[in-house]
Amino acid sequence: MTACKCVRSTQEEAGDLPAVLWTHEEVAKLLRITPDRLYRLVSAGEGPPSFKLGKLRLYDPAELAKWLRQRRGDSEGRTR
Repeated sequence: MTACKCVRSTQEEAGDLPAVLWTHEEVAKLLRITPDRLYRLVSAGEGPPSFKLGKLRLYDPAELAKWLRQRRGDSEGRTR
């Protein structure tokens, strides 16, 4: 496994900000989808919350977990 390219900051510098932010590619890998598919979900307003910092799209792990819980709750009544 390759080293994490997470964006890190010290607690003192960050205040209430998360200590680790995940990149677009890391989140796509975690979700087992392509970065392009994740981009389309985010663009359509159906993906996890994210923000851009320069050319980077970043994700807060806590917000990603919340989004996944909501998606799981939305799909519980559905069958495949």
